[in-house]
Amino acid sequence: MEIIQNVLDKEFKPAIGIKETSRINIKHPLGKLSKESSEKYEKRRRRTEQLLGTFKQTVGLSLKVLRGGLAKKMVFNSRLLWKLYGLATCLFLSLLLL
Repeated sequence: MEIIQNVLDKEFKPAIGIKETSRINIKHPLGKLSKESSEKYEKRRRRTEQLLGTFKQTVGLSLKVLRGGLAKKMVFNSRLLWKLYGLATCLFLSLLLL
């Protein structure tokens, strides 16, 4: 519940999924608030995670990196390649439509 309180202190809505079963109910009010928000934003979150997963598979970000600095460089370079890919696709499509 401390994490949810920290999220609320920063004026964000908590959307952390909390497991509820037939025997175990959520009793804390922060847990109930978080579960409601989680259900509300679940569809958007799933779409975003699918997009990022597709991006990682396309660009090849699934490689394991040992150092943080190297990981930052890989992310920067892959974002640059992704933007260039999008630009090339737009240019190609615009040439087709002319």
